[in-house]
Amino acid sequence: MNLDGGYSEGGGQIVRNGASYSAILQQPLTISNIRKNRPSPGLKNQHLTGIRLVNEICNGQLQGDELNSIRIHLNPSPLKPAGSRFLADAKTAGSICLMIQISFPVLLFCPPTTDANPRKETKTQQVVLKGGTDVSNSPPIDYICKVFNPMFARLFCGGKSHCHINVDRRGYMPKGGGQVTMNVESLKLGEYLSPAILLERGNVVRIKGRIVTGGRTDLAVALNLKKFVLENLQKSEYGHIKKLDEDIQVAYEPGCYGSGCSINLLAETSTGCLFGGSALGGSKRALEETANEACEELLRNLRHGGCVDEYLQDMIVIFMALAKGKSQVITGPLTSHTTTAFYVAKAMTGVDFSYHRFPTVEGTEHDADQQERYLIECEGIGHIMS
Repeated sequence: MNLDGGYSEGGGQIVRNGASYSAILQQPLTISNIRKNRPSPGLKNQHLTGIRLVNEICNGQLQGDELNSIRIHLNPSPLKPAGSRFLADAKTAGSICLMIQISFPVLLFCPPTTDANPRKETKTQQVVLKGGTDVSNSPPIDYICKVFNPMFARLFCGGKSHCHINVDRRGYMPKGGGQVTMNVESLKLGEYLSPAILLERGNVVRIKGRIVTGGRTDLAVALNLKKFVLENLQKSEYGHIKKLDEDIQVAYEPGCYGSGCSINLLAETSTGCLFGGSALGGSKRALEETANEACEELLRNLRHGGCVDEYLQDMIVIFMALAKGKSQVITGPLTSHTTTAFYVAKAMTGVDFSYHRFPTVEGTEHDADQQERYLIECEGIGHIMS
């Protein structure tokens, strides 16, 4: 299989999704023109670390895995059995969350380890990931824990969590140095992912948040950020939500590597949909600007009326393609990451994703482009754990 790494946005999404499909489906894969449309094309540390991790999980043969390489070839072998342990170290502030994106789907399909005693069957594998937990151009680790993980369990696994993450140490830009331990319980033999059905957004019933500082950035900064966050939310259409002050928490983490601060917001609806909004602070950035960014991201994703935010929208595409049955999800405006994920899914699995404009939410006063909703549908291949 050959993928054009310069398709559409030409970013790392093609590498991540392509490598995951290759390992899971045991399809040799060549990707050319990697990150062609980025200011600095080719593989960066986080991409290298992620694809090398997948290569290790699938006992593969990998060519072209060099810094700034624009072409790679992955020839996978059967996945290592559960019970294995892996280390992935970007040695920079490379995003740990993007390394999770490339490896988690593969780990789900690792076969169990058994011996003569069925009670000793092992279905869990552990990955220690090192790099940046809160960095630019990537969801923060809190998003993976608080939004992606529970929504994945709900949509594809009947509510059962298969991923358990512990943030051992936060790492901010530019140093990185963060560490996350991820334990993944693979599917049972003969088990498959359920199709995702998410058609009702419901009403926002709760907004929570966690504002974290570390290193030389003290707790006073977090308290000031909280003040600006509350001001933003209270003057929005969600200002009536109860316990806003109580549910926006602050914390100082002395064990983090480097200095920094981050805002991670979470909105929950009456139907159980989860939405995130986040922002990173910096020494040269006004606190009010940081708070505004996090709030605006959350509010923007709530206002379109879809059932998932812009990050989850593209992250679930690979699972919809692998699931058994017809998935239907109402989203907000389609992102370039999502349409790129459609391209990779079609090439690797043959699955066609259809999408059409959905009626806007009545009674709102937001701009028309913020009212854009789509129904995304596909018939998954029903890949079975074997």
